Amino acid sequence: MDKLRVLQAQLHHMRDVIERTRNDAEQRELYLREELVQARNRIAELEQQNQELSGGVSEATRPLLRQIQLLQVQIRERRETEVSTREQIERQLVQAEAAVAEANEARARLAEEITRLRARVHELESATHSFISECEGLRKEKAAAEEALSEFRARCAQLEDVATKASAEWTRKLTALETDADRKQKAFECTLEGLQRERDEARQQLEQRERELSRIGDLLGASASATASVSPAPIQSPANECANTVEAREELMSSGAAANEPAMAHEESLLTSPFPNPILWTQMQSLLRRRANQMRTLQAELTEREASIANLTQEISMLTERLDADAVHRRQLEERIGQMEEREQALLELLGEREERLQELNNDIADMKAIYREQLQELVDQLEEARTATQTSTLSRP
Repeated sequence: MDKLRVLQAQLHHMRDVIERTRNDAEQRELYLREELVQARNRIAELEQQNQELSGGVSEATRPLLRQIQLLQVQIRERRETEVSTREQIERQLVQAEAAVAEANEARARLAEEITRLRARVHELESATHSFISECEGLRKEKAAAEEALSEFRARCAQLEDVATKASAEWTRKLTALETDADRKQKAFECTLEGLQRERDEARQQLEQRERELSRIGDLLGASASATASVSPAPIQSPANECANTVEAREELMSSGAAANEPAMAHEESLLTSPFPNPILWTQMQSLLRRRANQMRTLQAELTEREASIANLTQEISMLTERLDADAVHRRQLEERIGQMEEREQALLELLGEREERLQELNNDIADMKAIYREQLQELVDQLEEARTATQTSTLSRP
């Protein structure tokens, strides 16, 4: 800007110099015209005097006439020299005016080019500032994304640890439940087999007691004395044996497991038939009901265990889905970070291109200023030549 102001000041100074030179040339032209008019008047007077004296001039005045003729020739030559000098000055003035016009046009073009370049520089500066702001925003977004990714990775690691621990715990619990269920199932099968054997033995004993009672009834019908001697002991012995059998069954079923409700219902329906001994029948029904209640309890516990296993399986599937969703989100974040890095690289390349373009524009401005200085220097040289020619013509004037 300072150089431009200096150039503008120099241009104004050159214009003033050209204007002063033009005024001086006009004044010299007027002075030369006045001198020309005076010389013409003097020549006319001399010619008139020559004509007046030509008639009465003698042979003695011939040398004077020759001097007068020489003076006239010199005056004519000087007049021609003045005309040629004036024409040369006019041509130089025209050339100077043309050079000034060209300089003005070049200055106008240079001013337009400088204005355009300034606008372009301002535009590039605005674009650079916006680009820098965008880069700062991208850096902040990248830092936030990296921080979110770090938090997400830490969270994923925690979830993976929790999932691993939960999976190990659930596997252990599931294995324990399966082992317990297998053990109880085997115990239940053993108990069921024992109950079936006991039921068969009880049926055989009952059939045997029925046959014995039938024989005893036949004997009672034969003689009354046989009835009095036989009736208490045979009846009491089967009852004691049945009681001992029930106690043995209770000791055998103390380790029972889960049972099958349809099978127990079938056994209870089998035992609802008429039974000759009420005490044994009552004890058997009580024992079977207790065993049925135990099997229902075991079945309910097994159902609860199965429900717990199902809940744990559902939680494992939910955690697996959550881990999959987190992995997808992580891949999306990584892709977004990659896109942001690519965009940042492209913006950096664009910034480099804009800086190169700005450097080229600055070089163009410097070249235009150098050209403008050369044109001004040429104009100054031409004005100096015109001034020198004017001074030379002025000095050569008599």
